[in-house]
Amino acid sequence: MVKTTSGKINLIKFIFSRIFPWPFIITGVLLLFFGVKGIIAAIESKTWPHSDGTVITASIRRYISSSARGRTQHLAEIHYEFFVNNNGYDGYHRHTSPDAGEAAGLIERFPKGERITVYYRPDNPAKNLLEPGLRAKNWIMPLGGLLFIVPGVLLAVFLPRLMKKAD
Repeated sequence: MVKTTSGKINLIKFIFSRIFPWPFIITGVLLLFFGVKGIIAAIESKTWPHSDGTVITASIRRYISSSARGRTQHLAEIHYEFFVNNNGYDGYHRHTSPDAGEAAGLIERFPKGERITVYYRPDNPAKNLLEPGLRAKNWIMPLGGLLFIVPGVLLAVFLPRLMKKAD
């Protein structure tokens, strides 16, 4: 059986107009779902119980980021411990910034040996943090999801129409 050129073109048009948009839509929906889940968790963290803790180590590590086009990044790392119902837990707070002053500010707020307040999930104290609540970074995933969904839906709606007009 010999395939015609028009058959190949029709297959390419079908794939491009009907299948091509779906990876965008699926990726967007996943990002949006997990992003909204993160926002809900961040909001809930404001009501988490808290415990006194102690900063074990506080340091800044400088590195060249491959994902930030080779720019220098500063990673502030805070390692702390706290107790809930006589059980000890470790926690880590990490913040990356291109701004050395921002990283240093975090270390100044949480220096080694400092007594701190640690917020933890009531059902799992191993899930804990130093700064509860919503932050700007919590919006990255859901907004990224929308940046995939909108073009994906537009492609799904308009590509088939454009392909028909091209015929």
